[in-house]
Amino acid sequence: MAPPLVTIEVVLALLVALALLGEVSRSTSLPVPMVMIAGGVAIGLVPGLERIHLDPDVFFLLFIPPLLYSDGWLMPKREFRDAMRPVLLLAFGLVFATVVAVGYAMHALIPALPLAAAFALGAIVSPTDAVATAAMTARLPMPPRVNAILGGESLINDASGLVAFKFAVAAVATGTFSIVSAGGEIAWLAGGGLAVGFACAWLIGALRDGLKRVCVDDPTIQTILSLLSPFAAYLAAEGLGVSGILSVVAAGLYGGWHDARYLSPATRQHAWEVWAMLLFVFNGLVFLLLGVTLPGAIASLAKTEPPAMLALYAAVLWLVVNVVRLAWVYPGTWLPVLLSRRVRASEPPRDARAVFLVGWAGLRGSVTMAAALSVPVATA
Repeated sequence: MAPPLVTIEVVLALLVALALLGEVSRSTSLPVPMVMIAGGVAIGLVPGLERIHLDPDVFFLLFIPPLLYSDGWLMPKREFRDAMRPVLLLAFGLVFATVVAVGYAMHALIPALPLAAAFALGAIVSPTDAVATAAMTARLPMPPRVNAILGGESLINDASGLVAFKFAVAAVATGTFSIVSAGGEIAWLAGGGLAVGFACAWLIGALRDGLKRVCVDDPTIQTILSLLSPFAAYLAAEGLGVSGILSVVAAGLYGGWHDARYLSPATRQHAWEVWAMLLFVFNGLVFLLLGVTLPGAIASLAKTEPPAMLALYAAVLWLVVNVVRLAWVYPGTWLPVLLSRRVRASEPPRDARAVFLVGWAGLRGSVTMAAALSVPVATA
């Protein structure tokens, strides 16, 4: 077997491709994810590049913390608070419904696939991605409440989906599952992750405030600490055995509030320019790498299944995920209005077009890819 192809030359080539494909997206008005995936597939067809190997631990550490932190930092706090009820319904209820529906559907379609493994597949595809959704809807006039719901959903369901994935993989490996122990561990992972994230963000905020008094709010130093914040929150939470995903989300929410109140406009502008460049690179690389690894993954699967069956499995999976989302979003939108006077009084009137957008905006992205990449390592 040829060794994994991970070299400086490949990284530099991917960065060049990222810049060129970004220009293609800008000039053609095509969504960035679509252009990056298509370009990645073309690159993956180059002989030798199909051997690119992505370590899931490295992928999680390099990509997930900054992407989630920026989502939390940018999240409008008031809109997020006002949309908390639909966000929680989507982030927990819809994730659970997706895991169950995908699990039973794929197990029925592929009887050789154990039910626990089918549930793991459902957990992999359950989290939505705010970055992919924002990129695909960037040119649409999205209402602020819709943006808050979609962004808040993707912030929280990353954690709930990955926790479900963890328990499903454990059930595959051990053959056992306890709802009681799972509930207790979910509470520990979620509560501990949030606590660690807020604590790390508070400590870093205190450090930044102290340095601001010494360095006269130096934008470069403040930006460096901002870039380190998501990694500090993630590593601290993982080291304590709690949810690193929720820790990063909590740190991002606190960081956005802190920076808006205590940093000068010049420092915030400098930090945002640096973050905007890094987010473009990270987001683009996620979809570019997805395209690069796709030909090799299909070729590997084609050794055990005919391509027509693989296409059927993918179509059924896509159909189940979208039908479940639509079946959840529409009743979840209208039933609370019909059943609760408090909801009618406290929330704005429903817009059928906005409900339609929420129903069809459940795009998957970096967390789904990272979870899929971790399957061989986890099951080994």
